[in-house]
Amino acid sequence: MNRAASFVHNLFNKPLLISPAFEDALVRSAELLLKGGSFPPASLRLESSTQGAGRQSKEGVAVIPIHHYLSYRYNEVMDYFYGNTSYEQIRRGFQEALADPSVKAIVFDINSPGGEVDGLFDLVDEICSARGQKPIYAVFNESGFSAAFAIASAADKRYISRTGSSGSVGVVVMHLDQSGWNEKMGLVYTPIYAGARKVDFSPHAALSPEAMAVAQESVNAVYDLFVGTVSRNLSLTPSAVKATEAGIYQGKKAVEIGFADSVLSWNQFMTRISNRKYGGIMKAELEQIFNDMRDRLTALVGGTHPEVVTKADTEKLVATAEEAAKKEGFETGKAEGLEAGRQETQNRAIEILEACALAGMEKEALGYIQDAKLSVDNVRGKIVEAQAAAAERTRISSTVSATSTGEVNPLLVNARQRAETANAAAGKR
Repeated sequence: MNRAASFVHNLFNKPLLISPAFEDALVRSAELLLKGGSFPPASLRLESSTQGAGRQSKEGVAVIPIHHYLSYRYNEVMDYFYGNTSYEQIRRGFQEALADPSVKAIVFDINSPGGEVDGLFDLVDEICSARGQKPIYAVFNESGFSAAFAIASAADKRYISRTGSSGSVGVVVMHLDQSGWNEKMGLVYTPIYAGARKVDFSPHAALSPEAMAVAQESVNAVYDLFVGTVSRNLSLTPSAVKATEAGIYQGKKAVEIGFADSVLSWNQFMTRISNRKYGGIMKAELEQIFNDMRDRLTALVGGTHPEVVTKADTEKLVATAEEAAKKEGFETGKAEGLEAGRQETQNRAIEILEACALAGMEKEALGYIQDAKLSVDNVRGKIVEAQAAAAERTRISSTVSATSTGEVNPLLVNARQRAETANAAAGKR
């Protein structure tokens, strides 16, 4: 298959997760090729994304570029025109970063209009399932649309610059009908086939109503998968995601609707994370995490839940870490011992806090931090055991998942009932 034919094959009659502007650019490129245009000479082509693909590590932070058009495997044709990153390249870099003990945090550097459906959601699920092993961040630098946004949604935190854009949670299939051009050129194509659906998407005839229905069914199925994935990853309702109508959101607006966590440029983010020896979350960010969790929990149970994490808990955690660090440092009798002890203990406390926060076990974090015998790996083991035990209890007690996206969540119902009972008892006194 020559490059022009390959380009058209990858563009039409298949679901794509791309931005509207890039869709238009692809169609115009296809039109040029079909009208006799050619690929640019090698001297004018974009620098191949394969030269910059894979992860780049610096000071414990692995940076994985997600740039240009995204495809299941490396696509030379798209790379020739627009640049290309494959899901295989992203997966390889991500797995290497997870396995590398020197890497303490993983960052997706995102600047992409989106790409193919093939292989995307398996990659997104793999990234999402790795939450809790190491902090995972995504930075829209400057754009992250459709397929690229799906990948970003799997990270623990997402950052966007003031002019950055994200979103486009939608699906498109394009069909090329060149029958008019064929007629103009005096060409007649006569398909001989078996099977009613065999020539549904032939470019040499208009799309039949039956073929249109098949295409729409495929689009709807991928759309439901896309919406469900984003809903799960961002803790948004499917209706809230659908309400965006595949819209694109810039800077602060992306934060307001839940597509990003904070407005921060790439350089600002890298400066912050590089200033921390182990790539942990800063005190201010920790406080913000707990404030967000407090607000979400309070909203979920109608403001009656008495056990939410407060800012005071955050300050207590940080103070405990600092006090332990001072004590350890003074015992060495040396100034450098103080600093080393402070850094080591603070980093341990922050890593434990991150692991607990990501697992929804914030209240257990303080006890783990205060137990000097527990390493970060010990704590992660305890978290896994606790989650397994909780899952088993939920399985036995209810056929409805505690994280169900349905109307009824048994844990929240139970929490409300306990709160109402406590309030009634207080009123009788």
